[in-house]
Amino acid sequence: MQLSDWRKSRGISQSELGEAAGLAGPYISQIESGARRPSPDAAKRIEAATSGEVTAAELLGLETGVSKRTKSMAEDAVSFEGNTAVSIPVPPALLEQARAQGLEVEALVAEGGIVALREASKKAWYEENRDVIEANRAHIEKYGTFGQRHGVFRPR
Repeated sequence: MQLSDWRKSRGISQSELGEAAGLAGPYISQIESGARRPSPDAAKRIEAATSGEVTAAELLGLETGVSKRTKSMAEDAVSFEGNTAVSIPVPPALLEQARAQGLEVEALVAEGGIVALREASKKAWYEENRDVIEANRAHIEKYGTFGQRHGVFRPR
């Protein structure tokens, strides 16, 4: 069953469904319109809020016979193999704030993790290449850059 059909048949708003699922109303709207694919966690929350009448598999486009609206979600559905659930405590005040702004907390946490991983990778690369970087800096201090040596660039 389509999420919007289920919600309309019950006479509840997107905000009410979002509240029941612990998600923001605008996020529910984006899922219903096909503008966003829900995260696996959000899909499970919606399934629980609909008492299983709208399944997470349907929302993620993983069931056979998916409708035209969710077909695009099925084409780029993610594999669950090897994924590990991680529980991260988020202060209730921050959860409320994120939901009030229509933000998906799981996406924010994942994005923050990606940023932290990139920063850690940069730091590790710098540490691994510190000797080469320092030698290059010393060479430039002593002899200047290629442009400086050949008159292409003159320091101010």
